[in-house]
Amino acid sequence: MAPAALKVLVVDDDPAFRERLLAMLGEVSAGAVAIECVTNIADAEERLNTHPFDLCLLDYQMGEVCGIELLRRVQRHHLRTAFIFLAEQARKDWCYAALHHGAMDYLIRGKLDSFGLTKSIAFSLFRKSKEWELQGMALRDPLTGVGNRTLFAEQAETLIRLAQRTRERIGVLFMDVDGLKPVNDSHGHAVGDELLRSVSKRLGERLRKGDIVARMGGDEFAALLVAVDDRQTVIRVAREVSEAVARPYQIEGREVRIGISCGTALFPEDSSDIDDLVRLADRRMYDAKLRKKADVARPEMSWFPTPLAAR
Repeated sequence: MAPAALKVLVVDDDPAFRERLLAMLGEVSAGAVAIECVTNIADAEERLNTHPFDLCLLDYQMGEVCGIELLRRVQRHHLRTAFIFLAEQARKDWCYAALHHGAMDYLIRGKLDSFGLTKSIAFSLFRKSKEWELQGMALRDPLTGVGNRTLFAEQAETLIRLAQRTRERIGVLFMDVDGLKPVNDSHGHAVGDELLRSVSKRLGERLRKGDIVARMGGDEFAALLVAVDDRQTVIRVAREVSEAVARPYQIEGREVRIGISCGTALFPEDSSDIDDLVRLADRRMYDAKLRKKADVARPEMSWFPTPLAAR
């Protein structure tokens, strides 16, 4: 199988240097490279926010605009892109500033050759992959392997930004496992931990590949459902999740049964702010749990959110 093409974004407003750089990139990659060129920070930001790039070769100074401005704009999105600055001057303060803002390397344009570029690209991609690996570990729940609260917030922000552009709906589920404490008390926390891992697995299996699931802490989980049709779709998924989680578990030779309470919210109908959506879904989940405990509503009705007008 042929290796995937290296995806490179070149941000430079000097046509002569771009031509020279493109020739060197052709030598470096032996043809397995997909290159796009832009000449300003705004276009670069748009491309990086909407398309995946392995590498960005970025002019340090384009007129009055410093290339570091691009890193400031995209830094919060935690891109997988490795940035290499290309500068006219060998200035320590520029180099330190570039590295401080997340660049992998700083090269001098007038001294650049194919070998130096090859070495810099290889080093930068390797370092970025290790950085991403460590960052991924920090954003994963160590018990279940799904995302944690921080990763959920970051992905939610990205998905909502895209949904605003495409005018799609996003469903939010907030879930709380019913009956985990009795399991811990009766069988021990090791069984309870294995149960949480099994719940995470069932949630992942039930949701689509593009959906997001995260453990928010303790026995609480949340999910983002991308590109849903309407509120009824979100409610249907909540019911199906409930049925999947409620199936018996076999753990260490024991049959364990639990349930899950779920609240829902819908972007943009309920809110365009992710914190508001999570709070609303959390409140609806708590209401559903109370109705279960009080046994005053039919079970199937516990999944229906209370209309906002009634709150």
